[in-house]
Amino acid sequence: MITGSTGGSTPTAIAITPGLHAAVVHTAVLTIYTPAAVNLLAGYAENWAKFMTIDGTTVAIQNGQLVSLGATYANRYGAMPLGKDSSGTAYSALTNLMVDRPLVAAAVNDTVLGIGPAGNYGLAFHPNAMTLAVRPLALPPPNTGVQAFVASHNSLSLRVTMGYDIDYQGMVVTVDCLCGIKVLDTDLGAVLLG
Repeated sequence: MITGSTGGSTPTAIAITPGLHAAVVHTAVLTIYTPAAVNLLAGYAENWAKFMTIDGTTVAIQNGQLVSLGATYANRYGAMPLGKDSSGTAYSALTNLMVDRPLVAAAVNDTVLGIGPAGNYGLAFHPNAMTLAVRPLALPPPNTGVQAFVASHNSLSLRVTMGYDIDYQGMVVTVDCLCGIKVLDTDLGAVLLG
């Protein structure tokens, strides 16, 4: 993320964060994307998980492209496919954006939308970087007409329930669990551009 520059409209130096982890060739090509901005007077509330209206970008944002709202690391997202509206018209990637998770902070009108490089992103991490907790849900009470049990394999437990559905004239089988993920150490994982 560019945090400052020297040289006015034709910069001769830029400051970035985080810093480079390796040297860059002297004549390496540098691509700078023109930032966009949130375009809604009321802004978008924390936990917003729907389409957002944007303006100011000159390049259509691609599926999976890295975007950031404001200047904090927590506000980095991946762009999602836009799809079509109710009339079947495709949303424009120049004026609409949907991100891969709910907003971690509110985005007021004209919040800067930083656009990262396009490409395929992956995640490299040490096993201690994050954890996944999985627990089966409680079994339904006996004598309710539902057969239920917990199936376990390789430390993964799932609740399986079976019951007769009178409306569809058949058995309904449901497999479910309660799960959650928690990042333990951000220094043990990194997003990689492929």
